[in-house]
Amino acid sequence: MASSEDVQGRGYGLEDLLKELFALYEIRYRKSYKAEGEQIDGFFAFGGFDYLVEARWRKEKPSLQDLLAFKGKVDRKIESTRGMIISILGFDDDVVRRLREAGPANLILVDGYDLTLILEGRVSLTDGLQAKIERAAQEGNIYYPLAQFF
Repeated sequence: MASSEDVQGRGYGLEDLLKELFALYEIRYRKSYKAEGEQIDGFFAFGGFDYLVEARWRKEKPSLQDLLAFKGKVDRKIESTRGMIISILGFDDDVVRRLREAGPANLILVDGYDLTLILEGRVSLTDGLQAKIERAAQEGNIYYPLAQFF
């Protein structure tokens, strides 16, 4: 998928990969769907919370507007809903800082290296999710790189 120029195809491939990854850990994962005109790339439940997923494999890191648009989708759902944004290219530090200033931290951010560590078996999906959630809850750090896990 990494060498493909088909951006939309890579995105669909990433969605399929996530569904298979979550199945390996016996976490029910709903693939891409539409809800009231909104495109949601995925959904799963973990640790008593529901998570909407935004999966991005584009040529640029997401902008603040991209992240705020997804945060809006999450904010419009029931209070126990959080969001997870997966951006293969990662996130700009300034954009993450500005996102944290924009309101309650109900998102966790996952980059391509995080996903690689999980796919290589160096960090389990459940341990990685738990580490990211704990950092966000305890420190407000919504972008905790799993490389710091070691």
